Amino acid sequence: MMRRLDLTARGIACAIAAVLAACGGAQKPAEEDPIALLAAGRYGDARRAVEDRGGRDPEDLAIVALCRIAEGPSRGAAERAVEALREAPGEAGPAVAAVRMMEIAFSLPRGSADEIHPLACEAALGAAGRGPLAPSDEGPAPGSEVSRDLAISVLERLDIWLSSREEAVESTRLLQIWNGCYSLLGGSVEIADDVSAWRLYSSVAGLALFMEGADEKADLTSVLLETTVAVIEGNPDITVAVRCDLSSPFDRLRTALFHDRARLGRMERAVASADGCKRGKYAPTSRE
Repeated sequence: MMRRLDLTARGIACAIAAVLAACGGAQKPAEEDPIALLAAGRYGDARRAVEDRGGRDPEDLAIVALCRIAEGPSRGAAERAVEALREAPGEAGPAVAAVRMMEIAFSLPRGSADEIHPLACEAALGAAGRGPLAPSDEGPAPGSEVSRDLAISVLERLDIWLSSREEAVESTRLLQIWNGCYSLLGGSVEIADDVSAWRLYSSVAGLALFMEGADEKADLTSVLLETTVAVIEGNPDITVAVRCDLSSPFDRLRTALFHDRARLGRMERAVASADGCKRGKYAPTSRE
């Protein structure tokens, strides 16, 4: 004989509970991913998710630092971001966390506050003992791998920010960021890794062209154009990409250097081996 269904309120409640338990609905909700929260613009929730779990590794500190800036972009917020990054252990730890912060910045939602980007650059440099936000000059050795990676990451973020702007930017601020990056590079723009060399070329060239359009006679414009030519000369592995990749601003650089025959000649000679290549995709995209 079949059992009569218990349709009392208590019976219904028990039945629902049983179904939820079987489907996992009664289990504790999984922890929300901080980067997903950040990408959704929920900066406070992302920061608290890391802080509540007591995260202390470079990625955790990078998320906290970026969220502190994004929650209310200001110099004070950037200083607190530097404090978070510098909690990473070891001489290179803060710089490693800063590199990760620059990578995570690609997850920022479209339309995020404009000021987040330069403040993140300044905070990243500050964590490595460079720039106006550095509490001290302690940081990794100039020219070391982590210093190079951080410099390239900051320049890349700066170029992305400037490429979307139409308004003028304070040149002193750009100069301070550039000086911090150049210091981290140790004065050398020769990069063994062709992916990093391409990132450096693309970023510095973009900055040079931005400055050339804003103030072609500025000292920073001259420095950035000179550095762009030096990057091309010092990294022959990216020669074909520089000359013919669809994303390379090579033709715009030629126009910018039209009246600077010495630098233009150096750039042309540096890519002479790629003469005749057809426009296409040549940029290195992954490390071997």
